Amino acid sequence: ALESRSEDEMKCNSETENFLRVFIKDTGQKTDEWLEKYNQETALLQTQLDKLKAARATDLATYQRIAADFTQYEKVVREDRAEKERRRRQLEREEQQMNAAVKIQSWWRGMLVRHAIGPNKKKKGKKGKKKKK
Repeated sequence: ALESRSEDEMKCNSETENFLRVFIKDTGQKTDEWLEKYNQETALLQTQLDKLKAARATDLATYQRIAADFTQYEKVVREDRAEKERRRRQLEREEQQMNAAVKIQSWWRGMLVRHAIGPNKKKKGKKGKKKKK
């Protein structure tokens, strides 16, 4: 009975040992597979990250160029508006001066006519011959 018990225990130990070896081997393979999968996914994600960083850098450069262009265009627009406003004021001033000059000329011509001076004065009448009686 002791021998059979000893054989049973040795058989049990052997089966347990074989089971553990297979389990360790399978676990090692699964670990290697998961590690390989991790490395592949990490490489893929790193590639995607690098592409995104490159795209971001390109977009940032484009944004900065467009922002600089916008600033320049905005400056041109402001200068153009200021120039148009300056011209409008100049034309308004010239129109006011023209109206004032017309009023002054009208007044002066009226004075010439009313006081009979200048080129529009009445000419003296010709002395006619006296009639004989």
